[in-house]
Amino acid sequence: MDDTSIVFSKPVRRHLCLRTTLGLLGFIFLSACASGPTNYQGVSGGLRSYAGGLRPPQGYKDIALTRPADDATLLEGRQVFAATCAACHGPELRGRGLSGVNILPHPADLRAPRIGNLTDGELLGYIAEGVPGTGMPAWKLLLTRPQMEAVARYVRSRTLILPEDTRTNPLADTPQQIVLGRQNYMQTCAACHGSNARGLSPAGRSMQPRPADLTAPEVQRYSDGQLMWILENGIVGTPMRGWVTQKVIDKQQAWSILRYLRYLGRDEDNPEAFPVFKDRFYSQYPVFQSVNNTAPQNVPALPDP
Repeated sequence: MDDTSIVFSKPVRRHLCLRTTLGLLGFIFLSACASGPTNYQGVSGGLRSYAGGLRPPQGYKDIALTRPADDATLLEGRQVFAATCAACHGPELRGRGLSGVNILPHPADLRAPRIGNLTDGELLGYIAEGVPGTGMPAWKLLLTRPQMEAVARYVRSRTLILPEDTRTNPLADTPQQIVLGRQNYMQTCAACHGSNARGLSPAGRSMQPRPADLTAPEVQRYSDGQLMWILENGIVGTPMRGWVTQKVIDKQQAWSILRYLRYLGRDEDNPEAFPVFKDRFYSQYPVFQSVNNTAPQNVPALPDP
C-alpha cells in the first residue's frame, strides 16, 4: 500500500458518503431556487391561470376533439385519469389528491366552471403542455393523443354547472353604477389586481399565483354568476379571498364591482381599454365630468389616461 493512501473505516466512509450526498442535494436545491424567479417571470400563463385569468397554451383553442363522447371513450378517460391524474387532482377531480395537498399552487378543481369555460382544444392543450411553474406536467410526453382526448372528454363530463352560474347582474348598466363599481373596486380589489385591473400591482407582482388580469377575454367570458361566485367564495390555493362570505363587502357592492369590470371589458379590440377609461367615459356620459367632487377622498373617482 502506498504511504499516501488513506483508508477510512466503514462508519467514517458512511458518514462521508452521507455528507457528500447531502451537499450535492443542497447544491441542486439552491441552483433550482436561484433560477426559480426567472422561470416564473418567463411564463405567460403559468401560475396566473390558477387565479382565474386562464391563459391556455397557444395554438389549441380551435382544435376539435376527434374522439366522440361515448361510453367507451369516457371509460378509457376515467381509467387514464385514475392512473395519471388522480394522485394530484383526486378521484373526485376536486384538486385534493394525496399528492396534490402538498403541491403549491394546489391542483385545479377540474369540476369548476372556469374549467368548463375552456374550449375542448384549450382543455386538451393544458393536458398536453401542462402549466409551467406548477406541478402540472406536459402529459404529451407520456400519453398518446387518443389517451389525452379521452381524459379531456372525461373531465368535460364531470364539470359542474351550478344554478348560481346562471345569475345575472341585477344592477342596471348605468353611469352611476359604473362609477360606484369603480369606487368599490379601488377600495377592495386594486391592491392586488392593480388600478388598471390587469393584475400588475406591486403587491400582486409578489404573489404566487399572480392575480388575474380582469380585463382579459379569459375572465370576461365568465358569466355574471360565475364571477359573482368567485367574489363570494374566493379561489382555493390562491390569495383570492371570499370577499362576500367574509363580510368585507356585501352582494350589492360585489355586483357593482362586476358592473364596472364589464365596462372595462366591452372593447375587446382594445386590450389596453383601462388607460383610456376616463376619456371614453366622459365622452359617453358628459354629465359625470364633476364626479371627482363626489368620490371618497382616498379613492380617486377616475384614473388618469
